[in-house]
Amino acid sequence: MPGGYQAGGEDVGNFDVSLADLKALFTPFTDACTKLENQGGLESLANALKTDLENGIPNEDLKTRRAAFGVNSLPDPDPPNIFALWWDAYKDEMLIILTIAAIVSLVLGVFFPESGDAPSWEGAIEGLAILAAVIIVTTVQACTNYSQEKTFQKKNQQSGDVTIKVRRGGKNTQCQIGDLVVGDIVLVASGDKVPADGFISKSHNCTVNETILSGESKPVRKSKADNYLLRGTDVQDGNCEFMVVNVGVNTEWGSNFEETEFEQTPLQKKLGVIARNIGFLGLGVAGFVFVVLCIYWVVGEIQNGWNWQDLTEVLQYFITAVTIVVVAVPEGLPLAVTIALAFSMKKMMKDNNFVRHLAACETMGGATQICSDKTGTLTVGRMNVVKGMICGKKFDDPNVHDINDKVHRLITQGIALNSTAYIEKPTQSGEKEKYVGSPTETALLLWINKLQVNYEDIRKEGPEVVQQFPFSSARKRMSSVIPKEDNGYRMYCKGAPEMVLKRCTNILNQDGSSSELDDKTREDHLQMIEEMASHGLRTLLMAYRDFPVFDVSEDFDIEHDDPPEKKLTLICLVGIADPLRDEVPDSVKTCQRAGITVRMVTGDNLLTANYIAKQCNILTSDGVSLEGPDFAKRTDAEIDEILPRLQVLARSAPTDKERLVQRLKLSSELVSVTGDGANDVKALKKAHVGLAMGSGADVAKQASDIIIMDDNFTSILKSVMWGRCVFDNIRKFLQFQLTVNCAALAVAAFSALFGEEPLTAVQLLWVNLIMDSFGALALATEPPTEALLERPPKNVAHKKQSLLSPEMYKMILGQSLYQTVVLLGGVVALPYYKQDGVQVLSQLEINSIIFNSFIMCQLFNLIACRKINPKEYNIFAGLHKNFVFLLILLLEAVVQFFLVGFTIGKENDDGSPERILFFLDWIGVIFETAPLNIWAWLFCIGIGFVGFIWGIILRFIPVPAEKNYKGDLDEDDEEGEKQSLLVNSK
Repeated sequence: MPGGYQAGGEDVGNFDVSLADLKALFTPFTDACTKLENQGGLESLANALKTDLENGIPNEDLKTRRAAFGVNSLPDPDPPNIFALWWDAYKDEMLIILTIAAIVSLVLGVFFPESGDAPSWEGAIEGLAILAAVIIVTTVQACTNYSQEKTFQKKNQQSGDVTIKVRRGGKNTQCQIGDLVVGDIVLVASGDKVPADGFISKSHNCTVNETILSGESKPVRKSKADNYLLRGTDVQDGNCEFMVVNVGVNTEWGSNFEETEFEQTPLQKKLGVIARNIGFLGLGVAGFVFVVLCIYWVVGEIQNGWNWQDLTEVLQYFITAVTIVVVAVPEGLPLAVTIALAFSMKKMMKDNNFVRHLAACETMGGATQICSDKTGTLTVGRMNVVKGMICGKKFDDPNVHDINDKVHRLITQGIALNSTAYIEKPTQSGEKEKYVGSPTETALLLWINKLQVNYEDIRKEGPEVVQQFPFSSARKRMSSVIPKEDNGYRMYCKGAPEMVLKRCTNILNQDGSSSELDDKTREDHLQMIEEMASHGLRTLLMAYRDFPVFDVSEDFDIEHDDPPEKKLTLICLVGIADPLRDEVPDSVKTCQRAGITVRMVTGDNLLTANYIAKQCNILTSDGVSLEGPDFAKRTDAEIDEILPRLQVLARSAPTDKERLVQRLKLSSELVSVTGDGANDVKALKKAHVGLAMGSGADVAKQASDIIIMDDNFTSILKSVMWGRCVFDNIRKFLQFQLTVNCAALAVAAFSALFGEEPLTAVQLLWVNLIMDSFGALALATEPPTEALLERPPKNVAHKKQSLLSPEMYKMILGQSLYQTVVLLGGVVALPYYKQDGVQVLSQLEINSIIFNSFIMCQLFNLIACRKINPKEYNIFAGLHKNFVFLLILLLEAVVQFFLVGFTIGKENDDGSPERILFFLDWIGVIFETAPLNIWAWLFCIGIGFVGFIWGIILRFIPVPAEKNYKGDLDEDDEEGEKQSLLVNSK
């Protein structure tokens, strides 16, 4: 209704407007602002929503608002369905063929037994056993995938868990994005992502990027004619306050919400190729085995006469061939990557690394460059004013008392009002104060507390800011305009001394008067700036200017218009200390030993940056440090010449950081870069791995690959360690699986030449289970060690970087050769083992020994595959710390013991050896095994142990060094330059 709101037929509780009214009113991109004005403007809507535009909503009003207007959450994706995952695992073509063959075998075995007797269920044992094995294999894979799906869903929920600044009950505070309600007054600034739909109540040069919803690439400058904000859009410049109108699914973003899908990582893609190639090899071997066995069968039929019941043997050959394909296809490779990534993501979260893109886990391990911010990353980030100059007079104690009242007021009011930061008081015992906003601004707020003034009182009682020119990395200053008590306006300005001092023409005297800023006083301040900066202090200068009139309605565009920040009166200069983190120097040295160059990119003064960089071990005696303007004016050729020695970039603009990343990439480096603001977005996206700070802007986090939750450089080092750990763990599993594949295929192929099948279909499926699911779990969950940082980086993402190193080729071929020779030797030699001229072992016992020896080789090789790099001779290092590995190894050994069985020499009525656990005879029937005595068991274990010793010997055989590739192959890079550089690791 024109002129205001009134309750309609819908039950709206205590409010004068309904959810349907709000939806009808808020029609962005068309006439939302016109409708708002027709209804009496924002004040009228705020009254209808029982909201105070200055103080926000009462804290006790949240539940009522959620009931009336909904919650600020988007629908969760459907939880993973275990049955659907099982069906996905079962849809493998080979498993389906194996199932059909097993059913045929079951029918023939029951109704047409080989003995020619009447139908009997005993003939169904093999078919049922194969079906049971297929069910177990698919169920284990489905359960593993279910666990990983849950992990990824939890990760997706965490990525949307954002802290929002709101004003409730007259106080600025923070809440999670899901806790926002209609009527909330939200505070957003440059770099923030808008958390809900709403109308702006206060704006200071606010520019918003709405590309994600409108498709328009040009940022929109907000004004009275366009004063709405949309969830999911990014505040690019300035700041504003807005009243929430729609939340959750009722927002424009919510109506277009789509579930996030996770992309394949470089490792997963590479392993997919390997899996296909091995699958084709297995298919060839399976076809060879089937053809050779069929030839033997045909020859036998010709010699012995035709019997149609012998066709069951051909079916058995087919089942064995299909099983060989099932075993050969390494579906465990992608599974291993999934497990390794899920495991590392969970552990990295404990190390304050929140992974947004899975590929970053792998890529970070190959990083050769880390371009790091200074404040809060290399330093503690808890800033305090420690010294400075007030009205030209130096002070070394921030508790300054002898200040003129007018000077005192100008300092405290200028700090309190020319700021967007605030300090959130603890609400519960044991909690600490939360500093929200720029660390520099919070340091100033803490300083005026020492000057016996509460900044909150000034903001409540003092004048309202009517115009603001926000800080940006280009401007390096911030100004706010307030009305004076005696008419006129006053502008407070603070920023980098070199930017503010040149705009000052006067200086405030100690008695509150002002005088011209002469050259000597200007030089004194410059010397003080240099002195403080050379001791690692961040320097900041504050000034003001009075205006008789000021057009607060003028719409300044700070990108193109120059705010009236000139003819300023200098108030004070302060030095702000930000201590270096204790652990950073050692962490930087560790990076350098790991082949990673660390560079500092900061907006601070060059002297300050150099001082901190030297303390961090970043800046060396032959290193180069530059300021942003100097860097910007150099040609690409000049930059490339100094790039290897460029260690510090101070007073850098966003374009400088982006250009640095680009030049490093073109120099074949794999670059990771840190960022915390909207101005870092391009550099974060340009780098191979973007690292956003946990305290940084939402836009920076959205553009990043990994969020460093505690802003600590040491956490970045841990992400490198985890990246290398993921790559190594995948390689360990790959070496283990390829060894089993090669040995199994070779044994099957050569045994077929002798007309033998030493490994049955059910036994091969057990081998498949050991290789894929259990092997992946055991080897993909190895924790990282410090040794990972004692070698050069390996670029996983590079197209030419092989997953198989020369060392791995040596171990795979050596172990496969040993297992093939020994097992084939058993197939040939064991039938000739006699005592007193009598054959001791039955064919079933021989096959059981072959099967058991094969499994023992795999269990010992599982231990050996824990170390895959050259000169890693201590295979048992850290084994006692990996409980998952030990548990799986023990479980496999125990299960194998039950599958084969143990005998003490007694015999059954039919002369076969008697199991000591006689009630498990059915296992022997299913797996076609005979129980073995103590000597046979020791023989099998000995075969595996000798293979283990053989593996240790292989480690001492030298092989060529692995080739490591740096950079990437990006066709879009400038002039089509190839960014690959081949270097030999030493």
